Amino acid sequence: MFLLLDANIIVANPLLRGRQWDAVADAVASEALDLYVPELAIDEAVARYRDGAASREREAKKALKNWPPRSRELIQQAIDASDTFAAEYASLLRSRLEQMGAEIVDYPEVEHREIARRAISRAAPFDSEGNGYRDALHWHVFVDLLLTCEPEDPYAFLLSADKRAFGPSRHRELLAEVEELGVEWDVQILASISEFVVPGQFLDEEGELEYEQELQLRDAIQDAVLAGGTPKDFTQTLAAKTDFDAADILEILMLDIRVERVQVERKSRDLWINYTAQATCLVKLESIEILDEDAGDYATHRDTAVWVLDLSGNAYSSGNRIDDVASLRLDAVDGETQSAGR
Repeated sequence: MFLLLDANIIVANPLLRGRQWDAVADAVASEALDLYVPELAIDEAVARYRDGAASREREAKKALKNWPPRSRELIQQAIDASDTFAAEYASLLRSRLEQMGAEIVDYPEVEHREIARRAISRAAPFDSEGNGYRDALHWHVFVDLLLTCEPEDPYAFLLSADKRAFGPSRHRELLAEVEELGVEWDVQILASISEFVVPGQFLDEEGELEYEQELQLRDAIQDAVLAGGTPKDFTQTLAAKTDFDAADILEILMLDIRVERVQVERKSRDLWINYTAQATCLVKLESIEILDEDAGDYATHRDTAVWVLDLSGNAYSSGNRIDDVASLRLDAVDGETQSAGR
């Protein structure tokens, strides 16, 4: 069995931290799983992380003048720390992958004609406009592994959050190509590490939450919603629905939670909880308009909205207590867009 990672999976969790990734590392160490990471994915993840860090640092520097001197010092320290981490990120990522037992796969040896043929015909993973060069290279890495690896445990997983290239609408075409290869592998394309069942990780029987654990799960999910999601902050996605620069959740007016699955980890007997939730939230919208940059004059525009958020994620419980909400993702938003009213 093997698992291949796309760059966007690394970007979502830059050092692949958390229980699920630790479980993957344990499975690699026990030889139940082979973990492959393309050199291409590392190069792309490093570049995207550094671009994102540079953007955040620029925004932070712009805001320095709006803070008192002591706060400026702290913000500058954060900027410096971010810059240092970005500079060291490539070596830190490779060190983490080595720790997990991952095998780095070189760029595929594929003819330009083959890539061009895919692009011209708009064959997956290229999109309708012919975009997808790096995705095509990534797919060829996966195909090469299918052709060269021995299928002793014949399950192969491609992990990519790129819906355009590897989303459900492209699965039929991609899997048909795999079938034409005549290999014995059973291939699945997954969008999140939470969808991957690590071999040997869980007992066959499912667990149940006690009443106290259900209350703790509700409190933990509520805290995660108010924080704007984890590990990725989804408040920028909310702001993108509006003409405002920022959207923050002020209050949860209603929260409905559905526990989808409770699994018992074989090694620790901890419970791994998969859930969905719907939160009706009061959202604060805010924008800052610079009136006179030299004088430091600016105007703040504010409004509020009530939106219904469809959410999903994972949590963990050990010792009859919810320890951690590992993820809380925004799946959909139902609400009217707002105008900054400038």
